[in-house]
Amino acid sequence: MRMWIMLSAVLYSSVALHAQEQKSLSATKSLTISDQGQDILWKPDEIELPQNETGELKALMPDKAPTIQEKRINTSKGVIIFSQLWDISCTELCPTKVVVDPPSGQQKILLDDVLPQVLPESASKSLAQDDQVTLSDDLKTLSIKTDSGIQNFDLAW
Repeated sequence: MRMWIMLSAVLYSSVALHAQEQKSLSATKSLTISDQGQDILWKPDEIELPQNETGELKALMPDKAPTIQEKRINTSKGVIIFSQLWDISCTELCPTKVVVDPPSGQQKILLDDVLPQVLPESASKSLAQDDQVTLSDDLKTLSIKTDSGIQNFDLAW
């Protein structure tokens, strides 16, 4: 019995420590392409505009103007920006960039890939918006919670 109590305490401690190792990013901010401001993470040639598409993709979103879904977190290494481009090619997977904006001002891209779509506030029935995108405590891993589970992505520091 004593062994069971000690094992339970160790397991509880490791679960609590693991939970503390995640940093949630801010609520999603939806921007238009022209609202990028000084960040300008998305260049014009990276954005699929509806008027440039034909066929199946055009039929899915014929009049949908591209937007940027953005989350931020302040860290010891600077502001980390999670930026997801919602253009005509984004359905379940979307072009995504994770960038650090350090105090020195020299932005660095930590991840530039196609990742699971991060839903805006109140769009997911099973996920709390504030913990959908998290960073590990060492800032080396980005995690995205989806309705089907958690996916982890390494960041290139």
